[in-house]
Parts: sequence; C-alpha cells; structure tokens
Amino acid sequence: MKNKINTFLTVLAVVLLVAGLYLLIRPYWQNYLQDGKIDEVLEEMGKVPEEDPLELAPVNEIEVTFSPDQYVVSGEAWEDFSAPQETDSNDKTYVKVNTYARLDIPSIGFSMPVADEATLYSLRIAVGHHEATARIGEIGNTVLFGHRGYRTGRYLNEIHKVKPGDEIRITTRDTAYVYKMVKSTDIKPTELWNKMREHTDKARVILVSCTPLRDTSEYKRGDLRILVYGELQKAIPIGNK
Repeated sequence: MKNKINTFLTVLAVVLLVAGLYLLIRPYWQNYLQDGKIDEVLEEMGKVPEEDPLELAPVNEIEVTFSPDQYVVSGEAWEDFSAPQETDSNDKTYVKVNTYARLDIPSIGFSMPVADEATLYSLRIAVGHHEATARIGEIGNTVLFGHRGYRTGRYLNEIHKVKPGDEIRITTRDTAYVYKMVKSTDIKPTELWNKMREHTDKARVILVSCTPLRDTSEYKRGDLRILVYGELQKAIPIGNK
C-alpha cells in the first residue's frame, strides 16, 4: 500500500510539474507563433528593406487564412464590433483576413500589416481598419485598431513613444501616405465612438489601442484607450518596379 501511495504521489508531482511548465511557457509560445505569422505576412506583402526603411515600394494585397483558434491574443477583448457573430463561429474551420496595406512608424521601429476590417481575428495578425471610417488618405478620420502587447516591441506596445512630428506611413500597392503625428490622448472606451465620428476637414489617421500597460492607482491595465493622431502631409504615387 505504501508503495502505491508513493507511486501515486510521484505521478501527481510529475503531472503538476508538467502542467506548471505548460502554463509558464504557453504565453511565450503564443507570442512566438503570432510574431512568426506577422513576419510571414509582411514578407509576402513586401517587407520594409532593412538597409533603407524609408525606401518606398508597393505593397502586395494578400488573403491570410488560419483556424479560429490560432494566434489567439492573451486576454483579447475589444469593442462589440470586433466580436465574431455567433453565425460566423459555428461552422468555421478557418477564417480569412485580407491585408492590403502596411503601417510603418520609423521612430519606434514599427511595421505591421493593415487589414481591411477590425475584427477579433484580423487584430491577431494585423492592425485593423475600421470599415465605417474614412479610407486611407481621404478627408476624415481613418481609424486603425491594434493590440498593445505587454512585452516591449510586440504589437503597438511602444505607441506611447510616438512624438509630435514623427512620421506615420501607410503604404498600399500604388501610394505611400505620409502622416505627421500631431497629438495623443487617453480616453474611456465609452468616448471612442464620438472620437471616431468627430468632424474634421483634414485627412487624419487615428491609431487606437489599450492603455495603461500596468495597473495604476486609478485604472487597471487596459481600462482606457490611447488615441494617436496623424495628419496627412503628402501622398506619394508608387508603382511596381
């Protein structure tokens, strides 16, 4: 009997150890998969040349497919519009995300695909353009949503470091739209829709993500939204070389 108890306790200890290691490693493994997929998409679209990050080159529009349980962002929770509809999630064996542009912020070394909609799935591998807002380069607010990421360099983790005057560039297959960052602000989620619909006679881009990165005395992590505004300075035609 004693041997059986000892064997049981040994097996239990091993199971608990393996479970603990799995829970410890899982977030890093998820990050590895997410980063790898984003890099893969950027390569296929036409990644920014490392030797000259300001070089202008057309971006390929591609359709990315993956299963609904892939590249899940830890704690992903967004506005109501980004949640998948029940009718969408029942029979899906894969989802489609259409990426058609690339967002670059040279001052923080940021580069990420831009998807043509902001959904639970598209935000896992791209920055999502809210389809109810202005098209890229048009008069009005072009609103792009992106996850923040809680580790340096992941997603829009360093968006708070973008300063007035910094360049925000969105490149498509035929045009590079160069915006200048003009301001940033933190708001409550309930204010977001009004900010998105705010009138402007300029062509603006608004980058939206979560803040703060850590709990504070007043707010919990991610309770607010950070909005980074850019105003269009020029649209540069480009073509396939």
